[in-house]
Amino acid sequence: MNVTEISLDGVLLTEPKVYSEERGCFLESYEKKRYESIGIKEEFVQDNHSLLAKNVLRGLHFTKNNPQAQILTVMRGNIFDAVVDIRKDSSTFGPWFGAK
Repeated sequence: MNVTEISLDGVLLTEPKVYSEERGCFLESYEKKRYESIGIKEEFVQDNHSLLAKNVLRGLHFTKNNPQAQILTVMRGNIFDAVVDIRKDSSTFGPWFGAK
């Protein structure tokens, strides 16, 4: 897994290793020990899948009282995902990061 640290506190950009062959491909979207080795210790208790039409804006999400860690996986196509630090007490409050 490739890991890139982003200049926003608590945000990592990861890219899993994809094993491809003539029948298709395989990747591990989550493996607890691998994520712990890069500092992600949150316990993931829910996994969702969303299928969207082309050119759709999919919600703005934040949690104030019950923060959540999120893993985003793109199965097909392209997305633009943006993260904004809105925690007023954070050293990285205000800036944003986006990735395709």
